[in-house]
Amino acid sequence: MQIKYGPITIGHWLPGAVHYMPLSEEDSMAWLTGNERVFLRAVSQLGYSNPFLPERITYEREALGADFVEAEAVLSLCVDNPDAPLTNNTKVIERVEMLVPQLRARLAQGATATAQDHTLYEDVRWRRGSYSISGGTTPGLAISAS
Repeated sequence: MQIKYGPITIGHWLPGAVHYMPLSEEDSMAWLTGNERVFLRAVSQLGYSNPFLPERITYEREALGADFVEAEAVLSLCVDNPDAPLTNNTKVIERVEMLVPQLRARLAQGATATAQDHTLYEDVRWRRGSYSISGGTTPGLAISAS
């Protein structure tokens, strides 16, 4: 029998046992892969970072890995087209928009998640509209209903 905390399965109760078995890190892999966890952690930190400090680059590089574009390591908008999207920022947003529905579907199908993983997911899901940097403005807070 699974023990649930809201939508999260946090452990198993074995029939006839007097102890509850908490889920181990390996048990949560059914919901998040290691790469997905690294990505969610980096994007979560990116949402709290100052876009004008080097930490933004660190989190974008961590989130995108080999897809990170070094040419955009300095936040600089194009004078000719200040509304043009930044490549790294766009890639992060695209990955978030692709991953969040997949993770939501896995949870709905009964996948197990650690409380830490679920917190990362909720943070990224809640803040996912706030990562856009364009038109010379800094990211604002946007709440997505999904």
